[in-house]
Amino acid sequence: MIYVKLTNKDAQTDGCGQGRALTWEPGLRYEAEGTGPLELCAETCLHCYGGETLEEALACAVFMDPMHNTFNDAARAFVVEVEGEVLTDGTKWGTRVLVCGEEITRLLPLLTTGVRVRTAIEAALKVYQAPEFVEWAEGWKSGMDRSADAADAAARTAFRAAFRAASRAASRASAWASACASACASACASGASARASAGASAWASACASACASACASAWAAAGAATVDINIGSLVLAAIREEASL
Repeated sequence: MIYVKLTNKDAQTDGCGQGRALTWEPGLRYEAEGTGPLELCAETCLHCYGGETLEEALACAVFMDPMHNTFNDAARAFVVEVEGEVLTDGTKWGTRVLVCGEEITRLLPLLTTGVRVRTAIEAALKVYQAPEFVEWAEGWKSGMDRSADAADAAARTAFRAAFRAASRAASRASAWASACASACASACASGASARASAGASAWASACASACASACASAWAAAGAATVDINIGSLVLAAIREEASL
């Protein structure tokens, strides 16, 4: 696996909002402060993004940025090495120790709204297969119906399913799966009007990465031993599929 660290324009991160700002420099070794079990989004963990290739790791990092960091166009990226145990939910990776390598000087991937939405759809389909959602998703992927109205209807249906599942104590996985689908369809609805509004495009990007996070939560709630999702690979596949339309 290849791992990368995404930072702001000053090569800094804020420690998952926990108030521990770090400045990343090549050659330095960084260690999490916590002493408990290694957990994602905890003081025991430093986060990064992984992939079988550098392109895959960077694709994951840029796709998830609206949810995890919001560095946006000012983002910088460094290759990092991990030490010891590594956890992942398919959208981020975590370990106790990271060693910062060289900065990646190439341009980071520029993901179109279409690529982000397609990635969100593929993630949602891994955990949510309600017939009406699958029908809408396949129509969107083929280019037959990418209207805001169709996406909004799919989002509302999935949201109602999430609400119903959340009311049942034993249905956390179903609730997360439905929420994943709702966020995905919301991204599509926003993306349909992105040409008229930069704000709509930003909202579509945020909804798409929120969809991926909900997908990971659905796997966790289901008690899955392995996570059948790798956002970086889904992004690269989406780039190819969108280019072929």
